[in-house]
Amino acid sequence: MAGLDPDEVLDASGLALAIQESIIGRKDFSNLPRKFNISISGCRHDCALSQTHDLGLTPATIDGVVGFSVRVGGAMGGRSTHLSWDLDVFVEPCQVVPLCLAVLSTFRDEGSRENRLQARLKWLVESWGVDRFRAEIERRLGSSLRRAGRDEVWDYGGDHVGVHPQKRSGVSSVGLLVPVGRTTGDDLKEMARLAETYGSGELRLTNDQNVLIVNVRGSALAGLLAEPLVLRYTPHPDAFQRRLVSCTGKDFCHYSLIDTKGRALELAQQLNVLLPEAPSLRMHWSGCPHPCGLHHIADIGFQASRVRIDGEVVDAADVFVGGKLGRDARLATKVMEGVPLSDLAERLLPVVGSLGRATQEPVEAAG
Repeated sequence: MAGLDPDEVLDASGLALAIQESIIGRKDFSNLPRKFNISISGCRHDCALSQTHDLGLTPATIDGVVGFSVRVGGAMGGRSTHLSWDLDVFVEPCQVVPLCLAVLSTFRDEGSRENRLQARLKWLVESWGVDRFRAEIERRLGSSLRRAGRDEVWDYGGDHVGVHPQKRSGVSSVGLLVPVGRTTGDDLKEMARLAETYGSGELRLTNDQNVLIVNVRGSALAGLLAEPLVLRYTPHPDAFQRRLVSCTGKDFCHYSLIDTKGRALELAQQLNVLLPEAPSLRMHWSGCPHPCGLHHIADIGFQASRVRIDGEVVDAADVFVGGKLGRDARLATKVMEGVPLSDLAERLLPVVGSLGRATQEPVEAAG
């Protein structure tokens, strides 16, 4: 929703492109120790999940000046999952690209290359500590950085599903729920037709695997909402499908142990029948220890496994509970291991009930 969200602090899409253009095609960064994920957002809902990335920038202000807070060292993969550290700095938009290049060059020059399992930025930050890492970034920039300003993020992991007004008066975005992100070529063509007919011809994709039709005129909104495809990919989904995310599963990934997308949908449908009044919970599925489904940050996360029951090997999952982004962020804790998927819905009923009560507690918005 960059540039369109009425609540955003600033449109960071131009900076995202500038970061990309400063890196792609440059031999300076063609041989990093391992992969490096960057997110930048001016959104108050941290849709980009900044705390999960090697480098994440979120909106902040100092004395009315708009810029970014910076986090470093997040990584969800491997056996040492880690949320990022707050670097305790504030950068203005003009400082963003130099900062990114300084962080990248530090990782390139100082990151571990001897052990592939320790070749991510998180290990360097953990080894050095935030103060030393920040000092090195300042050395490479040739100047000191201001300490962190006022955090302008209100909440974390926003999804933009539903009908929402945009900045420009009289137009809205319509966030369509694409269950576990799986659709067809024909449906994508139909989404394109709807975007051209009712909006500005633009579709946007979200981190939660959904589709936004943007710039929908008020006079066209009722017609769009009545379209058969929109009735199917509803902007008003049930609680258990709304925040459901799954990795690609064994259909297209040889690491995955199970059909994560099919099993995720099946469980969501079962829970919706059993608990029709439950609040929306973030449920993430990963088909293997490489947590492409980001199950460590979910209210309820699932990591696929296989177990032997009465001599037969069946699909199962380890269950993680309590993952959370934000000021009191924490990784989910494994609470069940090797639960056969046939038993999963029933085993989850008390967990969902407990989490549901917790989400209904009042929360004070930042600022």
